[in-house]
Parts: sequence; C-alpha cells; structure tokens
Amino acid sequence: MDEYTKIISNGDYSLGTILHRVSKEFYDVYQQADVIISKGSGNYESLSDENKNIYFLLMVKCQVISSYIQAPIHTLVCKRNI
Repeated sequence: MDEYTKIISNGDYSLGTILHRVSKEFYDVYQQADVIISKGSGNYESLSDENKNIYFLLMVKCQVISSYIQAPIHTLVCKRNI
C-alpha cells in the first residue's frame, strides 16, 4: 500500500484512534482527507461515530461488534462509515 500513498502513524499508542490524543500531523491529515482507510477493530470502535468517509478493514472478533455491524465472528469486513 505504501507504493500508492503515504502511511502515517496516529502518534498515539492507544488501541484505536482517539482523536484528542493523536499527533498534530495525523490530525491535520485526518481533517483534510477525502477518504480514510482504517485497519483493525480498535479503530472501528474509536472512529465509527465520526462523520467522515472512512472505510474500515477489520476482522470481527467479538459478539458486540458482530451484533453491531451484522457480521459473523471471524468474518473479514470492509465497511464504509457513511
């Protein structure tokens, strides 16, 4: 993927992306981005309520997420936020 775009860290070591804790570089890029590709269930849990064009790539690992996104446990999912 890094052949096609710049990949940056969010600057925080939390599980997920907690926007008030990320680096200024990440926050600026996040705010200006037309499309965001987010990997992992932690990012889904922390960003799914954001009003952004986010595509979440994750494996459903628990019943809570399974129920919320209507996908069986152990399913690989690509879900659009908006």
